[in-house]
Amino acid sequence: MKTAPVSFKNIYHYCQRHYADASLVDLKFKSEERRLGSLPIDWLQNFRTRKYAKVTGKIDKLFSKFAIKCSIERVNADDFKLEKKLSRILGRNDVKVNYIGYGVFKEGYKLKVGNYAYALMTFHQGINPKGDAYIGHGALAEPSRIFNFFKRYSHGRVAKPFMTRFSTENDGNAYMLVKYIDGNDKTHVKSPLPRFQSDFYPLKTVDCNKGNLINGIVVDIGGIEENPNAMKSSKFRQNLFNILGFIDKGTYPCSDVINSQMLAKAEGFICDLIENGENIYNIDLRKITKDLNPLERKYIIKKIRVLKKAHKLKLELQKSGDYEQYKKYFEEYVRGYGSRSMRLELLG
Repeated sequence: MKTAPVSFKNIYHYCQRHYADASLVDLKFKSEERRLGSLPIDWLQNFRTRKYAKVTGKIDKLFSKFAIKCSIERVNADDFKLEKKLSRILGRNDVKVNYIGYGVFKEGYKLKVGNYAYALMTFHQGINPKGDAYIGHGALAEPSRIFNFFKRYSHGRVAKPFMTRFSTENDGNAYMLVKYIDGNDKTHVKSPLPRFQSDFYPLKTVDCNKGNLINGIVVDIGGIEENPNAMKSSKFRQNLFNILGFIDKGTYPCSDVINSQMLAKAEGFICDLIENGENIYNIDLRKITKDLNPLERKYIIKKIRVLKKAHKLKLELQKSGDYEQYKKYFEEYVRGYGSRSMRLELLG
């Protein structure tokens, strides 16, 4: 993959806008420029704006030293006095640090500052960042890619990154400061991302280890890859999501219909109407379904409402001349996942 030229002056903006690849290994710039992002604004509440840069530099230095210690040996945050040092720099006494856990590439700590919680992750030394850049793990890839992943993935499904430091050498000073996602907090749980969306986002997750996803939110971005099926146009992608969403919703639009024979009969009823040339979007459904089982009738009415939305979008795309471009993407999906009536509507 060919990438745009990168300089130390625009490295943060570059990493926000691009999927950082192994070319970052060859960058030549001052070590402090490897710090990306900024501190949570709440951390700076005791300082004037002109002090922000100085405080941020102190925190970065503290985290870097802590990361180096952690990369060499298993370090107790209390022994390092991380909580005390962080409190002193921020000028506040509402800071709490707790150990989270240990993984193949890094270990994590929960930082509670005021009313908000954050995760601080450090990387193990001895894992070659140059080699790991190609597989998406480690001290080079993760801190430099998380901002782009947060921006380009499904909104609200990636733990928000604040400040990170990436390493192109085995110096052990890389870290990541991100929003802490509490698995016990069930008030902000995201439903599973539908396959028809994850299949077409610019970036995709390929590391599905338990714990990488908490409450439907990605908390560990190790192993993300560029998606060859990604849509360059967000408008095109959203229209495609709408179509594929109608396919999913049109499969079982009525959750209380659980009898397969009843479901097949109701689906057959809709398909017979379509194949007999009936305009199912302009007929009295309650009248023609009055002799059916109440659950069959409920399924038919809900299903036709979904089909009508798909039909409307289809007509809009046909009118603009774009329908065939979309069809080549969803044809396989609708054949594999769509109901018979949805196939008749979208594929004819």
